[in-house]
Amino acid sequence: MIWVAFLSFFILSSPLGVTLAASPWPGPRIEDCEPKICGQTNVTYPFLLPGTQPSYCGFPSFGLSCDNNVPTIQISGQGYYIQSIFYQNQSMLVANTDYVDGSCPVAHLNVSLDLSPFNFSSANTALFFSYCPEPPPNQYRVPCASTNTSVYLGGSIMPSHINSSNSCDIVVAPVLAYPGANSSDYATLLKNGFLLDWTVPDCTACKTSGGRCGYANATQQFICICADGAYSTICASPHHPVLSSNVFSISLGCDVDNVRKPGGAKSA
Repeated sequence: MIWVAFLSFFILSSPLGVTLAASPWPGPRIEDCEPKICGQTNVTYPFLLPGTQPSYCGFPSFGLSCDNNVPTIQISGQGYYIQSIFYQNQSMLVANTDYVDGSCPVAHLNVSLDLSPFNFSSANTALFFSYCPEPPPNQYRVPCASTNTSVYLGGSIMPSHINSSNSCDIVVAPVLAYPGANSSDYATLLKNGFLLDWTVPDCTACKTSGGRCGYANATQQFICICADGAYSTICASPHHPVLSSNVFSISLGCDVDNVRKPGGAKSA
């Protein structure tokens, strides 16, 4: 078994003169990347379910877990429940798992998107949590907090809005506000979540040609996974497949002239 796998990649000379038919890994399979369902969420490119689907079915950092039929994603070390995915807009509504599961949701850390492919949507609004010796004016006092914590709803998610005085620590939490929402609705707003945008190569042309979109980790490129292999753009394109699915034969002999090309012809 080990020698067969080894011979799939290298041509060795042998006095035995035996001809072997070697079948290399056929490459990405289109059936492996069929959309999955987690709860009520459709999971498809650029997302994937690691452990259920191969890594080439989606982009890095888009791997989801599906626990108790709830899709969850890890972003910069923090877990987020995915409330909805809007594939056409390339955005998703997520909620911090700590806020959803906690009895007293308050933001202690700013949301980090470092080293992730996601960005804050401009549709979000900011919740400003202030930790001060005395609550600032015009802010709602968080009744369940053990410290002097107040909150104010307003503004957009911009770094310039994060201002801390010598006596106060201010944390900003993005939320997707609804009409009529105010500062006292902070808990509901945190649990409802906020919007994140992403940008990946469009999948329309690949799907139209009969393929499924994916990602080649080795080349760090978009691929279109088709019934006969993986292509760079669409199925049956004039370009060569990214990963060939052809079966080739290897002839073992004393001379490299005995090596057979695909189709049975000897090398020149």
